[in-house]
Amino acid sequence: MDNSSRVAVNTIILYTRLVITALIALYSVRIILAALGAEDYGIYNVVAGVIAMLGFLKTSLSSTTIRFISVNQGTHDVAKVRDAFRKCYHLHFIMGLLLSIILAIVGLFLFDGFLNIPENRVHSAKIVYYFMCCTVFLSVVVTPFSALIISHEKFIYTAFISVLDAVLKLGIAFYITYTSHDKLIAYGLLMALVTVLNVVLYLIYVLKNYRDEVEVSNFSVKGLGEVTQFAGWTMLVTVGFTLSRQGFVILLNKFFGAIVNAAYALAGQIEGYLDMIASTVGAAIKPQIMKSYGEGDLNRMFRLSFTSGKIGVSMMCLLALPMIVLMPDILDLWLKEIPEGTVLFARLIIVACMANQLTAGVSNANSAIGKIKVFSIVVSVSRTLALPVAWVFLRLGYSAYVAVGIYAVFEVITSLCRVVVLVKQNGLNYNLFFRDVFFRMAPPVLVSLLVGVILARFIHHNLIGLCIITVTMLVAYIALMYLMGLSEYEKDIIKGMIGKFKSRFKK
Repeated sequence: MDNSSRVAVNTIILYTRLVITALIALYSVRIILAALGAEDYGIYNVVAGVIAMLGFLKTSLSSTTIRFISVNQGTHDVAKVRDAFRKCYHLHFIMGLLLSIILAIVGLFLFDGFLNIPENRVHSAKIVYYFMCCTVFLSVVVTPFSALIISHEKFIYTAFISVLDAVLKLGIAFYITYTSHDKLIAYGLLMALVTVLNVVLYLIYVLKNYRDEVEVSNFSVKGLGEVTQFAGWTMLVTVGFTLSRQGFVILLNKFFGAIVNAAYALAGQIEGYLDMIASTVGAAIKPQIMKSYGEGDLNRMFRLSFTSGKIGVSMMCLLALPMIVLMPDILDLWLKEIPEGTVLFARLIIVACMANQLTAGVSNANSAIGKIKVFSIVVSVSRTLALPVAWVFLRLGYSAYVAVGIYAVFEVITSLCRVVVLVKQNGLNYNLFFRDVFFRMAPPVLVSLLVGVILARFIHHNLIGLCIITVTMLVAYIALMYLMGLSEYEKDIIKGMIGKFKSRFKK
């Protein structure tokens, strides 16, 4: 299978997984909420939230592992892959152990009045918390094994585990509906057991198929230096993103209260769904970017990094562009009560998300090259600067819309900063990005938005009218994107995706 076909197949697999798991998860939440009740469900999420605060660490470690394993696979030297796996495994084992110990110690104080949990449910909450501490260790330690599968682009297996995970959690939801045991404890235990099963499935597959690339012995502190440093700088980017996002939540709450926060949260949910759509393409192409650098093919690496952003944003635009134009109508269909400001917030955050995803592939290229220090500092500082700037404007009496607008502007600046750093550090030509990415993407997006705005002014906004506006916008966007936006290489990937989908559908 050639590389274009492989990317196409992997993208279809990941999108299929995304749709299936999202649908199952949405239904599971409904059953779990009814089974646990609002109080126990709230307790579980409060406890899980404490654990999730350290999620950025796992994300950084995972990105580091995928980078080192994939780049070394590009050299076609099994010994180098095995050495990279060994270093990454040891780093994950140490960090997993430290995290579990820290969380266990923190747990001694959390339930002593810090968390607002009813006294009669504290014991159950503690048990669930320590179940989660165990799963943190397991999920961190297994990451090099899952990363090895991803670097080999065996997304069909990771998709299988994800779908199985979702199905089992749905089964847990049904079980706790009828169990006579403490539902919160039963839910926590079974969720932990699902994690254990996932770990076992990853281990079995890796040891069966890639045993010669796995080594967990010969521990060396010296050998951890490179991967630890890389993980640290990667973590800085993740922390910068988290600080910016959560900082705006606190900022808006401080100046405007809960209603504005609700509007911002709803806008964030919309962005989250769109971001998943774009990120799925990036996940399918990322191993190829890393391997291209390992093979010494920098031209292909840069081309793939641009392609990753373009196709990801293109897929996002199929939903994002109609949403920008028809946001009031969409929110009215989705929600019973729309908090004031949600429409404009959502539009601004969608623009920010599109800007971020357009150069997301550039981040992968920079990670592959390994010159991550300056890149991480510039991107993190650029993103977090939005907070003090927004604070100044809010102190001067400007509205919440201005603050969220500042957030969007700094996301655009951060996106451009990625390109600037890549150019400065690696001699890439600016024209390559603006010619092949920005100036190809801008006309289809702007023209389809203009078409939507014009139609929205003259067509009645009933169901038929909304469908006409949406379909016309999408036809205009797809036609222009195919004719003007995509290079021949990118068209081959799209054709491959369509061809593979048709062949699967016929079967």
